[in-house]
Amino acid sequence: GIGPSHQVKKPLKKELPDVGENLQDHLAMGIVYNVPTRESLYIIQKSRLRAIVELFRYIALGEGLFLAPVTQLSILVNSVLIDDSGNISINDTESIGLPDLEIMPIHFNYSDTPIPFDDGVFSLKVGLMRPASRGSVTLASEGPLDRSRLPQ
Repeated sequence: GIGPSHQVKKPLKKELPDVGENLQDHLAMGIVYNVPTRESLYIIQKSRLRAIVELFRYIALGEGLFLAPVTQLSILVNSVLIDDSGNISINDTESIGLPDLEIMPIHFNYSDTPIPFDDGVFSLKVGLMRPASRGSVTLASEGPLDRSRLPQ
């Protein structure tokens, strides 16, 4: 096993005392918009011909839908700058601090709700960059398939 020697089933392969420590939330949610299928990446899943055309465009010309990475960029924002109307206002740049939100435009469905392939989607993933909660998890037994123990 790998981890703290007092918790791992023998034989111990590697002593790593901090395994399971300092776990942090990485909460994120998606805001999903429907877009025309012909303008989304879903078109290459829906139409084999379009997928072949787009693959050719990518290989031969260096252009097309296959150039669209899953995440092109991250927008980092400090939530202190967002007012109750959702607008960003910069009044006091001295006390802003580091960004605490990450907004990522994504070309697929980033929600739990299934969206049919007849519709294209565009999502904005909004995630916390500085979560407040931290925790740990330990082994409840020597069985590798047994549930872990969470602190109470």
